[in-house]
Amino acid sequence: MPDLGAAADGHAIGHGCAKPRKHPKPGKGRKPARPRQPQEHADPPPPSSPPRGFTLRPNEGTGPPGGHGSSILTLPGQSREHVIDLHPVPTGECGHQYESAGHDPGTLLRHLVSVRDGKCGFPACSRHAQETDFEHAQPFGQGGRTCGCNGWSCSRSCHQVKQSPGWTVQEDKPGYHQWTTPVASRVVCTLSRGV
Repeated sequence: MPDLGAAADGHAIGHGCAKPRKHPKPGKGRKPARPRQPQEHADPPPPSSPPRGFTLRPNEGTGPPGGHGSSILTLPGQSREHVIDLHPVPTGECGHQYESAGHDPGTLLRHLVSVRDGKCGFPACSRHAQETDFEHAQPFGQGGRTCGCNGWSCSRSCHQVKQSPGWTVQEDKPGYHQWTTPVASRVVCTLSRGV
């Protein structure tokens, strides 16, 4: 597994979810091998040893474009392998590799922003990011990108606060939000609020 390290501020810069590895299907006309029947006088199998830890090894592929590589994961007591493609989490500089041309983000961009933020970006809200909407810092209708550098997790009720007179939100860099209240108080929220 490649060493991902962290951004200068200590936050993770990559994320991967394990998915079952797909193996080629047997060709047409091939019958699966029949399980061998145990012989009547065969010795009993040796007692199984307790499962050891998981194994992680590099995958043959290079991983997702702009990502941090790909690995094969095997869990104790399971024969099925899993593939983990490590995608960059949008923090700091953004490569725009998951940008969407439309208003709504793609599934992967939405997931990576949720992982990055951890919860709603409003200072007083604790709603988990998976239960929020993708919010544009600069509105899409005003030229804002649907990208990790212009998007964050925001619950619908906090979105209504953001739209209220006198409230503004500025995203200086991905995951870092500065809210200004109607009385000009400023509250800065950073990735440290996330997971």
